[in-house]
Amino acid sequence: MRILNYAIGGGARAGFVRDGRVYDLAEAARIAGFDRLADIGSVDELLGRGLLPDALRLGSAQQPGVKPVDKPRVLTPVLKPQKILMVAVNYPSHGKESGVKPPPEPYFFTKFTSCLVADGEPILLPKVSKKVDWEVE
Repeated sequence: MRILNYAIGGGARAGFVRDGRVYDLAEAARIAGFDRLADIGSVDELLGRGLLPDALRLGSAQQPGVKPVDKPRVLTPVLKPQKILMVAVNYPSHGKESGVKPPPEPYFFTKFTSCLVADGEPILLPKVSKKVDWEVE
């Protein structure tokens, strides 16, 4: 079972995936009587309110009457993170394929939130770039 942000038409919604299908978290919460989760709008809000354990418990339980979402568009896992911190060359295989020797100690770097791209969305490449490296995190 996974938690995700998705959209149908307009704004973002929080949901969970079970058996390859997406279910709306707030709808499932209302049906199951999980009042604390009934107004959750996104995974960001879920994390900010410390309700992830409740959402995992709800998503793992079978709920009669909860219908899967029809044709959801999967969004980024977190919509508006305050910051994105990355660890450079933290996998030996990545360093080897890039021709970069891993540093003796890990070092961190940041990314802008505009670097987040949802599944199926276009990746915009800068015109001045000679080489663009992608990573799926």
